[in-house]
Amino acid sequence: MTHSRCAGLNAVTPAEATGILLQALAISEPSVTALAFSARGMVDLGINNKMTLTDIRARMRETPMGPVSPALPLRWAQEQRRSYDLFLSCTDTQTQPGDTHPAEALKEYRRVLHLPQARLVTCAMCSKGFSLAPPDEFGMLDIAGFDVNVLRIVQDFACGLI
Repeated sequence: MTHSRCAGLNAVTPAEATGILLQALAISEPSVTALAFSARGMVDLGINNKMTLTDIRARMRETPMGPVSPALPLRWAQEQRRSYDLFLSCTDTQTQPGDTHPAEALKEYRRVLHLPQARLVTCAMCSKGFSLAPPDEFGMLDIAGFDVNVLRIVQDFACGLI
């Protein structure tokens, strides 16, 4: 996340882009939980709307990163019984589904927590193309690359506008 550059916005690393998204979401949304993939599973970064981009990047650097599994945030939220309407997984290019496909994890999360409208966005910032979202799954969106439009796309998708 710190060594490669985003497809579509080469001046920014995926870690920087993720920090920008986190800050914008923390400021604009009433409730945001920012998690990191770590060797210990999902770790809460404790991001809040008072933090600067420098604060967020420092918090991200302090967290030892681990393997990425797009289904892991869904399983974590289900185990914690936490209700979310949107999951946003940011990665450089790591989009392998792992032992559970994210579409199956999303269906299970919706069923167990009674949240039929929950959605999942996977943003692979260095990717020029990938496919996790099944074509018949209204609640999943794959974003390959990163540019100034990603935040608006995520927000519009969360609201059901796209």
